[in-house]
Amino acid sequence: MLVEARAVARGNKAAVLAAARDAEEGSVMIHNHPSGDLEPSDADLGVAGRLYEEGIGTAITNNDADRLFVVVEPPKPHVVEPLEIDRLEALIGPKGPLVQEHPAYEDRPGQRTMLRRVAEAYNGGGVTLVEAGTGTG
Repeated sequence: MLVEARAVARGNKAAVLAAARDAEEGSVMIHNHPSGDLEPSDADLGVAGRLYEEGIGTAITNNDADRLFVVVEPPKPHVVEPLEIDRLEALIGPKGPLVQEHPAYEDRPGQRTMLRRVAEAYNGGGVTLVEAGTGTG
């Protein structure tokens, strides 16, 4: 079922620019073949492969839009399961299980801070750079 359509690129008989940078993951880009031959060209397959890597499917239709050939279904959306930061920090904290497993355990607050910063960046889909100070381990 087509929910919403919009033109993202136009071309000529020989070529069209593939422009779908702002398409949402899980979307499908529909490309028309005025000839009515819905078989994908090598160029169509190349574009479909690149779009798939961006989470977008590709289909080809005729000008009347009464026939559709799905070149590639969109992949399942990538879902990040957030880390439970307090729970992770507790694992290496002074009352965590690491204390019982390692007799030479020392609580190092810097390690817990680094763990928290990395987990926050992961949960937010970002990147972080941390530097361990002397004695952090």
